[in-house]
Amino acid sequence: FTESASQIFDDATLRFVERVDVPVSTKEERKGVLSRISYEALNKKKINPEVVRASAGLNLHQIESAALESIFREGKLSVKTISTIKTKMIKDSGVMEPVTVTRGFDAWGGYEVVKQYLKTAFIEPLSAKRKLAEKLDMELPRGLLLHGPPGVGKTLAMQAISHELKIPVFKLGNTYSKFVGESERNIKAAVKVAEAASPCILYIDEIDKMGRGRSSSDHEVTRRVFSELLEWMGSKERKTIILGATNMPGDLDPAFVRPGRLDVKVPILYPDLDAREEIFKVHTSVVRKVPLEEVDLHRLSENTPLFSGAEIEQLVKSAQLEAFREDSKVVTQEHFDKALKSIEIDASSRKKEMEGYITEAKKIGCDRRFLKSLEDMHGAELSRVSAFKRW
Repeated sequence: FTESASQIFDDATLRFVERVDVPVSTKEERKGVLSRISYEALNKKKINPEVVRASAGLNLHQIESAALESIFREGKLSVKTISTIKTKMIKDSGVMEPVTVTRGFDAWGGYEVVKQYLKTAFIEPLSAKRKLAEKLDMELPRGLLLHGPPGVGKTLAMQAISHELKIPVFKLGNTYSKFVGESERNIKAAVKVAEAASPCILYIDEIDKMGRGRSSSDHEVTRRVFSELLEWMGSKERKTIILGATNMPGDLDPAFVRPGRLDVKVPILYPDLDAREEIFKVHTSVVRKVPLEEVDLHRLSENTPLFSGAEIEQLVKSAQLEAFREDSKVVTQEHFDKALKSIEIDASSRKKEMEGYITEAKKIGCDRRFLKSLEDMHGAELSRVSAFKRW
């Protein structure tokens, strides 16, 4: 057994190697293997359904290995242990990586308009209001595109969505290989595992690199991988939810963003005033507990227009460092003011950047009513922001 034949054989030898793909297991097959092992090792026939569910996405050989290791470690078939072993096995394959999700929307400060739209257009039809959606014969969303500048919280949004839907998320790894046919096999392997583990989310970061507009100059491998992924995304049998993220929505091929593939498109822009204040609160009292003393978070929010969430987080860390340098047990407004002087952004270019993302959002078919709400939310700030050099 091997995850990749190219790790064992050179390119010349691979042409003479016959490969047999080990299929991912079905629910009944997994239950059968686990029942047998439980009876032989523990003299117990009954299997916890959660253990069977935890093993989804593995082939039978992997399930047997994981089950025996769980019994060796804990003397039982443990959901937690099998999940941990599965995470390592999938990660070792190199084509997908399980994402650890611990928080929902509470760790994603601000963006109330975006959160509400995500809930009504994407999360609720797949969870709390699924029966109503089915009664109305609605087409359920199966794909979501998050697009916007770096550092604004697209990864946080992905984790929050996974948390709200209560389903696992896998990040697609590097599928490209120099070996003939290996890239396509990597995509097929990722699809096979994702479909077997469904319901789940397959997260494709920088999806523009895979779904870039096709041209005659494209490398043959790129075209084949593109076609393989596009065909699966459009399949009516696909059970996996696809969540793509990009900083460059304009580079995506129109075929990628059509309904049935990436149904819902959501721009995530630089946070407005209220969102920045919420992000300051999250990074000082939720994600970490910062001992603040007489710090005006609203004032900080006013002094950081067009800062990204990542930059606000860095500002909090810099203020902590200022306090540490002074051997202070609390972080004060003065520490934040000092930290703020070390950060520079070009507000004028960011204003143009935001306007550009709104334009691209209209081109790729974002919901117009939602976009109007976004424009209204950011309008007041964009109108008052001129060319800042430093805050």
